[in-house]
Amino acid sequence: MSLPVLPLLREKVYQEKSENREVLRCLLITLVLAKNCIAFRVLSKYSPCLTSYFSKLETSKKPEVNFLSKLRQNQLISCCASQVKKIIKLEIKESRFFNISMDSIFDLSRKEQISFIVRYINNDGNICERLLALKESAITTSVQIFYVFQNICTELSLDWVHLLVGQSYDGAQNMKGHQPLIFGALLIG
Repeated sequence: MSLPVLPLLREKVYQEKSENREVLRCLLITLVLAKNCIAFRVLSKYSPCLTSYFSKLETSKKPEVNFLSKLRQNQLISCCASQVKKIIKLEIKESRFFNISMDSIFDLSRKEQISFIVRYINNDGNICERLLALKESAITTSVQIFYVFQNICTELSLDWVHLLVGQSYDGAQNMKGHQPLIFGALLIG
């Protein structure tokens, strides 16, 4: 008597493909989260498929290729970020004018991070405020902040010389005694 091995193998492969599709579908929800500026949460709380997938990975004795490696997660987040930035850049171009706010703060590892926030009015007349970049900087002098600003604008193809209408900075000590550099650069350029 022979066991129906082939049908069992086919069923197992079909089940794995089905689970992988569901896991990928859940992970692609991050696109929706990123597009709507909703914080990333642990999706396994809301998805029985992901919960099962996580427990299977944890109990597995052998290493498996999966969607949850640091590399895959970073690639997915990077794809989401580039798509979101593309949409924001298009909205800024359509709005014609924007202003920026830059602030610095220490992260948990005690490294100083400079945030770059842009504000603009979209086509629906709504005021939009978006965090476009977070850059590490050991120096936060007014000159360094200006270089960070310039680099971010270049990376994002933002025409700050013609379209920037306002700016704000935190860290008055850094700017003390200095004319705002960006406006100074605008007046010279």
